[in-house]
Amino acid sequence: VLSTYGTNCHLCGVEVDLSVSRKIGLLGWESGLHIDHVIPISRGGSDSLDNVRPSHASCNLKKHDKILPVT
Repeated sequence: VLSTYGTNCHLCGVEVDLSVSRKIGLLGWESGLHIDHVIPISRGGSDSLDNVRPSHASCNLKKHDKILPVT
């Protein structure tokens, strides 16, 4: 995903901090890496490379199961 789409969050455009823990609750987790499904699995999306993008944990959790335009 990162080699295809880079390390910027596709939701807010700011670089994802790859050095922080991805585990919720640990220091800095909000800016850590999550993999967002552009079309959520719950809405019929797939795990294919064309449907996933890097995002911040906090951006991904705020998005929840919405379908937003891809930037």
